[in-house]
Amino acid sequence: MTETGSWLSDVTFWVDGKASSPATGGGGSGGADTGGGGGGGFSLTRDEAESLLRECRGILDDLRACEERAAGLTRMGPPAQDPASVALNKAFVGDGSDPGAFGYGHGHIKKEIAYLEELIDRLRRALNDIDDADDVAARQVGRAGGNSEEGYIQ
Repeated sequence: MTETGSWLSDVTFWVDGKASSPATGGGGSGGADTGGGGGGGFSLTRDEAESLLRECRGILDDLRACEERAAGLTRMGPPAQDPASVALNKAFVGDGSDPGAFGYGHGHIKKEIAYLEELIDRLRRALNDIDDADDVAARQVGRAGGNSEEGYIQ
């Protein structure tokens, strides 16, 4: 029920003009620097990507707390053993073959968590790709300046 499939596999995140590496399982643009044009994706500045990542992590925390409460609802019992209470409880929490309204809600929250975890992973990976590219560029500038650790500016 929480399988996300490849909902972001063909979406590329560009941070400061650098395309993110492809999602696990394929898709994406393979990290090619396309400058944010062509294909499906999102183009963000580094500050926007970091802000979005913080926001998504906060939402994920909220969803995890909500998921715990929703799971508790799926274990609720009827207030009495009269036919009306038992029937209403069955509609809410299910009967084993049917998850009931609360079970379906719980399942949707679990899917939202899985989707958000994948989005966070992709954003984090895009930011890490930028950090890696910055490190490579710094080393290249250092070598060009005759210093393997630092560039012209010290």
